[in-house]
Amino acid sequence: WLSAHCLKPGGYWVNLGPLLWHWADSHTYLGPNELSCEVPLEEVHACARELGLTMQYKKMAKCNYTCNIKSMQQTVFFCDFSVHKKTGVSGGTDE
Repeated sequence: WLSAHCLKPGGYWVNLGPLLWHWADSHTYLGPNELSCEVPLEEVHACARELGLTMQYKKMAKCNYTCNIKSMQQTVFFCDFSVHKKTGVSGGTDE
């Protein structure tokens, strides 16, 4: 959670993304059991609170992922779109 430590009190963290993190070439340097990480949304928001970030806004956003808009086949993620404000005190609560 480097972004929380980089923010000054009153700064904002805007998150837009799916809750699945992986790297295309991870198979070249990670073991077979370390290819991706999927974190529950509630856990992401709980960690943000513990780091002193207060949720200002949240919704789920439909986001296309590497697609050709002319193609019939497209990958769509339902992503967390949330805005958090750094309060400067760890253990903040959602508004």
